[in-house]
Amino acid sequence: FPSHEIDRLDAGCYRLLPLLHTRLNNTCPDENWSKKELLKGVWKKSFLENSTRLKSIVALTHTLNQFGIRFQLLKGLANAILLYGDLGARPMTDIDILIKPKDLDACHEVLTKQGWNCDAPPTPQRIRFQYASTYLHPNGGNLDLHWRPSEGFTTDFYNPDDLGRHAAFSWMGNSFETLNPAANLACTILHGVAWNHLSPVRWVSDAMLIIKKSKLYRDWE
Repeated sequence: FPSHEIDRLDAGCYRLLPLLHTRLNNTCPDENWSKKELLKGVWKKSFLENSTRLKSIVALTHTLNQFGIRFQLLKGLANAILLYGDLGARPMTDIDILIKPKDLDACHEVLTKQGWNCDAPPTPQRIRFQYASTYLHPNGGNLDLHWRPSEGFTTDFYNPDDLGRHAAFSWMGNSFETLNPAANLACTILHGVAWNHLSPVRWVSDAMLIIKKSKLYRDWE
């Protein structure tokens, strides 16, 4: 890193360091590349935090399914498993799930009873003009409950069926649903071009992996 010292990276670029560790470790594991131990430590931190999130979402899946509420896993956690193939390579700050608007009241009630707190619950006004509400748990959990996949879908004409068929995957004996690759790419681009205090560079790596792994580039026309 001759001109980009790690301690001077902005927070958005810093999120790419675990992926850099994974790539270097896979291609030249025996070489003593620059900042090797530091990058390994950053990856370990990401892996530990994401493992805790995965444990939380497994428990939440069982709870919501008991009440007939199904959801799709969005963004970071789904991408870490499906695209990166490495739970530590894709850092994130929360868990994102997408449910159908008709299940919002029931889902909010279940989450509240499970100890999740929300300062801006999904009221009718918020449901119409926003796309998600944030829930925090006393144990440190951070969950974004989406009724639309991203801000770009905040319209009265939104129809969940327009996203197409969902994709399904398994991880350590647990089954999950997520967006199909085309919908995931669209939402990734929308998140990347939206204003954020963090550099959007992480969405570039997500988008490239979606395109490469799903071979979407064959269907651009």
